[in-house]
Amino acid sequence: MLEWIVLAMCLPCSWLITRWMLGYAHSKNLLDVPDYRSSHRIPTATGGGVAIVITFLAYLIWAALLEGVSARQALTLGICGGIVAVIGFADDHFRLSVLIRIVVQFIAVSLLLFLLFPLPPIPMFDGFWANQYALSIFYLLALVWLLNLFNFMDGIDGLAAIEAMSVLLGAALIMSGSNASTEIRLLLSLLFSVAGFGCLNWPPAKIFMGDVGSGFIGLMLGALALITALSGLISIWSWLILLAVFIADATVTLICRLMHGQKVYEAHKSHAYQIVARKWQSHGKTSLCVLLTNLIWLMPLAYLATLWPGLGFAIALLAYSPLVLLSIKLGAGRVQINNQ
Repeated sequence: MLEWIVLAMCLPCSWLITRWMLGYAHSKNLLDVPDYRSSHRIPTATGGGVAIVITFLAYLIWAALLEGVSARQALTLGICGGIVAVIGFADDHFRLSVLIRIVVQFIAVSLLLFLLFPLPPIPMFDGFWANQYALSIFYLLALVWLLNLFNFMDGIDGLAAIEAMSVLLGAALIMSGSNASTEIRLLLSLLFSVAGFGCLNWPPAKIFMGDVGSGFIGLMLGALALITALSGLISIWSWLILLAVFIADATVTLICRLMHGQKVYEAHKSHAYQIVARKWQSHGKTSLCVLLTNLIWLMPLAYLATLWPGLGFAIALLAYSPLVLLSIKLGAGRVQINNQ
């Protein structure tokens, strides 16, 4: 009972820290001032993701000491997540160069993969992709992309929080049939940490999570995917399917921007979700649409990918196809004229 009480406390603790960060951001003029590339219209406090970082890391310490979470895993998540959070916090305050951010991200992810070694093999039809060297390169690139795409997709009120919570909920539900209460509570602790922040990030948002929150969440989702997949509790394909909305939109947008000769490191508002938000003139409706897509379309397919891991690639292809086609149809990655 105590472990569930402590877990539930993550939500109000995160909310309280977010409230404090709201005052801190205004006192330090830590505001996201809108320009022609922004999806919001008034200066808004940012850096609220600090609440997610502090709450989740505090739970990690408690879980490692008293709840049976591996000290190795807790230290890995804490150290590597802390590195990404610190560089994100610095970027929120001082706007670091892209090169500095990328180098630090690669260092953090490389350290994470080293500490979590061996890495989970990927089921492929009647076998596995199990070569650890090849997997290391794949997971390195995938995790660096994941933590960056979470930053790219954190562009309208509530969206990144909704995505993180629904992905974590889906993974926890898939694992609920196994003897994995410790791992499930680890997922839920991050979910509740995000939910506490989300209370103040829902449209109209009072505060944004900033790079400190988006990068941290992206890395933690990737790390938790590796930990749970290696234990056999859930297929790595299930995680890829649960994250399909963000991965599909961000990847299609990046490829299209490259094809059109745009500078991919510059801020823009040509993601599919941004186009939809402008068409609907609502951040809330767009975020709810992502939530429903995750619940109705992706979660059942993610469950099937764990039930039949050998078919994971085929199920993932089914999950991604309409999302990729929709992103292309909406014009993701193309130069947006007159904000249309």
